[in-house]
Amino acid sequence: MPSKKKRNLLLRLEEILRILQRVLRKTTAEKGLTAPQFGFLRLLQENPSASLSELAAMTGVGASSISGTITRLENLNLIERERSQDDRRLVEICITQKGDALISEVLDARLNALELFYQHLSLAELESMVAALESQTNVNRDEISGKASTKL
Repeated sequence: MPSKKKRNLLLRLEEILRILQRVLRKTTAEKGLTAPQFGFLRLLQENPSASLSELAAMTGVGASSISGTITRLENLNLIERERSQDDRRLVEICITQKGDALISEVLDARLNALELFYQHLSLAELESMVAALESQTNVNRDEISGKASTKL
């Protein structure tokens, strides 16, 4: 059980993260996407021409669960399905030019929102905060994947 002071700090952090999440969700919605749709597009951008099963594995959800998201993004002409050149049985999901353009627009809008959200932090404070969060994220990522970090 964390100390009272640590518990209060963690609750404050949780509230800050909730507010930040709402700001980013709103910014994404203003561009016509839900946060999960945007996350899915970013995942596709990082993994071009991924198959449905590969995307399902990356997100940790079943292929049937993301099938609806794929269909909605396809109907918006943000992605398209293409037969694999290597294996015609496979269907690859690819981002369209319209999808790439929308990702850029959303990222710009989110960066503007983040800049406003953190406008009172100096560059040094922002660097310190990012370094601390990245460090913790890396530790947690290692622990989740079963490779607990020894560099604590």
